[in-house]
Amino acid sequence: MKKVLIALLVLILMLAAIFGAWKVLFDEQPDHALLRTVAAAMLGDEKAFLDGFTEDSRPLVGAALSLAKGEDMARSPRHPYYYLATENIVSTEKDDLENARIRVRRPGDDKSPGYDIPMVRVCDQKYLIAGYCLLPTWKIDGKKFDAKKLDNDR
Repeated sequence: MKKVLIALLVLILMLAAIFGAWKVLFDEQPDHALLRTVAAAMLGDEKAFLDGFTEDSRPLVGAALSLAKGEDMARSPRHPYYYLATENIVSTEKDDLENARIRVRRPGDDKSPGYDIPMVRVCDQKYLIAGYCLLPTWKIDGKKFDAKKLDNDR
């Protein structure tokens, strides 16, 4: 009986270690997902940039990209890259398990509190197994993003 209990305890500990390692290695944080999208914007990689947005907001952002082709992304607020071409993350706040807000500032905007970028945790269908998502990722919700500078800190 003792051997069975010890084997069960070892099995539980191994499963907990595997689950913990999975969360550490593969569970992406919202700010890392934002930085991946920011890097795509800075490099001008339109496909990777659009991949950083939710499925339903991609057409809207893609249309804005098409309309802003002649605009300077660093100076024109009409260009979608303009608001995201910054690594200056001020804070990350998770509203719940599925929603987060990341406050960022544009370069040279150190006196402003910045603006919030809404993030949503989504799962690609290929990672959905028996109703559980093995590899969820964070995406920018382009429909909720208004790019308004905040008047004061939260």
